[in-house]
Amino acid sequence: PATTPATTPATPPVIPANSPAATVPPVPATETVGTMTPPPAAPAPATTPAKPVATTTTAAIPAVTAGAVDPAAAVAKKPATISASDFLNPGDLIRVRMVEDPNIVFEGLISASGTIPVPFLGEFFLARMTAADAETALSKALTNGFYQKSTISVTLVTKGQGKIFVYGAVRRPGVILMPTVGDLTIIQALSYVDGLTNWASPEDAYILRRNRPGQPPQKIPLNLSQIFTSAMPLSDADIILQNDDVVCVPGLSGALFFSSDTCEVMVVGEVRTPGIVSFAPGEQRTVMRAIFKAGGFDKFAKQNKVRVIQYAKDKKRTEQILDATKIMDKGDLDSDIEIKPGDMIIVPQSTFKM
Repeated sequence: PATTPATTPATPPVIPANSPAATVPPVPATETVGTMTPPPAAPAPATTPAKPVATTTTAAIPAVTAGAVDPAAAVAKKPATISASDFLNPGDLIRVRMVEDPNIVFEGLISASGTIPVPFLGEFFLARMTAADAETALSKALTNGFYQKSTISVTLVTKGQGKIFVYGAVRRPGVILMPTVGDLTIIQALSYVDGLTNWASPEDAYILRRNRPGQPPQKIPLNLSQIFTSAMPLSDADIILQNDDVVCVPGLSGALFFSSDTCEVMVVGEVRTPGIVSFAPGEQRTVMRAIFKAGGFDKFAKQNKVRVIQYAKDKKRTEQILDATKIMDKGDLDSDIEIKPGDMIIVPQSTFKM
């Protein structure tokens, strides 16, 4: 048979009908003569689906190009948590430098008012900022009319010893030093003062926080009952305290006490155990409560003529008469008399006036 040229001409030659080449079977229309076009692939035979394999052994690891961020790693990486010890506070030793001007430099303690001296700026307030926030604030202030560019670095050299105050119906009110590393929470603080007294009003507790010197403090409600029942120590619900916070726990009487000393009053006359009775800090202090602490009335007491002797700061003596029968028979608690340390309660006999 005739050899087909390597390149098929644009117009094929005419072959006479009686030529031997006419017996050559024609080339199928799908083939290109003289090329390496592969034949069409045969359909793949049906196969049984492979059993699923655990991804821990067969999952392909995606390639990460240089400089790219792995999305899985970005999701797994949580933002760093800022601790209370990360904030700058009075007494912290810090170092401040400016790259563009070596004269802008400071190394020393943050003042009690939360400031440091900065050229051109005077006393600059940094308290309750992180070091990064302080860098941003200083850079912005120095580029506002002083420098075209200011690159500031703020380094915390030594953490000062912060403190908080706990007052009211707690067993040992006073000052608590904060840790130099980590946080101090409200549950931890109350454990330092040996917890609440029996006469505390935990639902009415609050925090006084002064965010800036000269400004009135912010009053933050603090429902200790809810925290104690729903929060675990160091959990998100366990409130983190800040330097110079004042934790106030009023008593059931609504008063806020600054001492753990008890209140003492004298009860004499027709009671079962006359003498000096004591009230715990935060405990409601009334005449009837004092009488019950003294064992209650005896059978000869003149209950409608209880005398209450009180002395003012100027030593002026006053006397009130309490009808205890109105309280015990009718439940008229509003007529009870509040007493103060040093008061005297006299319960006379029913047969004669003392």
